[in-house]
Amino acid sequence: MEFKIRINELDEIISHKLGSVGSFSEIINEHFSPLSYGNGVNSIVLIIILIRTKPGYEKWYKVRKPKFIEHKVIENKLTGCCKIIEKEFVIETRLDFDDFDNFLNSSETLGKKILASEILKSLSNLDSLPKKVKDFDKERFMKDMKTFFNEQ
Repeated sequence: MEFKIRINELDEIISHKLGSVGSFSEIINEHFSPLSYGNGVNSIVLIIILIRTKPGYEKWYKVRKPKFIEHKVIENKLTGCCKIIEKEFVIETRLDFDDFDNFLNSSETLGKKILASEILKSLSNLDSLPKKVKDFDKERFMKDMKTFFNEQ
């Protein structure tokens, strides 16, 4: 099972945290790659919006609904190479005001704790998986994710 973290929108003042997010994503993915939770979902992608929004402008960076991609072929227009996406669940989240400021000024360890907390909150979106996805043990996945973060 693959688990990836991607950044969708990025505020320039927090760009120095990209390496931290990337390394945390790799650590999570290394742990969960050999594990299997069924054939219903091959990968979960968490997209984080890292923008400090001003009051009244929150709608500009609205979090999209989770989506399940059963099969999709993406062709790179420059190279002509194709990428096939199969059974991928995409979740989007945004750090709120306090979490954004805490993450901006955090150490590596505290930053991972903030990200872990946001990941666990966003996993509640697994309930919105389509009914046709029957072979995925989401309860065990969420339990394993909580255990992994507690051990870290």
